[in-house]
Amino acid sequence: MTRNRIPPGQRAVHDFPVLDLGIRPGLTHDDWRLRIFGLVERETVLDWPALLALPQTRIVLDFHCVTTWSQLDMPWEGVLARDVIALAAPQGAW
Repeated sequence: MTRNRIPPGQRAVHDFPVLDLGIRPGLTHDDWRLRIFGLVERETVLDWPALLALPQTRIVLDFHCVTTWSQLDMPWEGVLARDVIALAAPQGAW
């Protein structure tokens, strides 16, 4: 039942709201880099093609926003954070 999947105080929406300040950096895929460093065994830098070359995952989940809306059964696709983090091998337990 849908009602049981929406937390108290939330309302269901069917159009994922886009919330931004209207400020968009002039960043292209060619300029994009993700650097993982600090308490890691291997400092890791990924460019856009390297990120896209990682295993992709497709899942369907509910999204509950702190601004009191929920959208159910949203399809998501991309690289799991744990797969990216594992590349750098964090030190200690994680």
